[in-house]
Amino acid sequence: MKRNLSSQQKRKTAIVAGGDDGDAGTPCWFTCIGDQVEEEQIGRADLQRLVQKANSEAALWRQKMESGEGGVRSEEMEDMKKKFTARLLDTESQLEAALSKAASLDKANHRLRAEMEDLSIEVERVRGGYRSEYISVRERVCGF
Repeated sequence: MKRNLSSQQKRKTAIVAGGDDGDAGTPCWFTCIGDQVEEEQIGRADLQRLVQKANSEAALWRQKMESGEGGVRSEEMEDMKKKFTARLLDTESQLEAALSKAASLDKANHRLRAEMEDLSIEVERVRGGYRSEYISVRERVCGF
């Protein structure tokens, strides 16, 4: 990149000067254009080499995928996808069953708490009745 910029600056300077670049009888603009063509050819060769490298890598990966070396084959991928889907459905049904069971247990818990509260009230009522009976019996027997 720096080389390209410096050569462009040299060309501009030479064109502005309007003279020769030192070669015998060769105008400056002709030499500048020749340098530019040479740089473009070098750049093009570099790009062609990169394209060829990318194409060879793509061909290598294509061959690996077709032979199964590049990882998982598409058939195996589909089988794995089906297995995971089945597992997911099974897990979802287990989750729904667990949530349903939790809801029924919660209802049972509320029902039992309500029964417990009713029984506690009944026990207090019965205790109160026995206490009043005990006091009236004691008063009759002891005379207090």
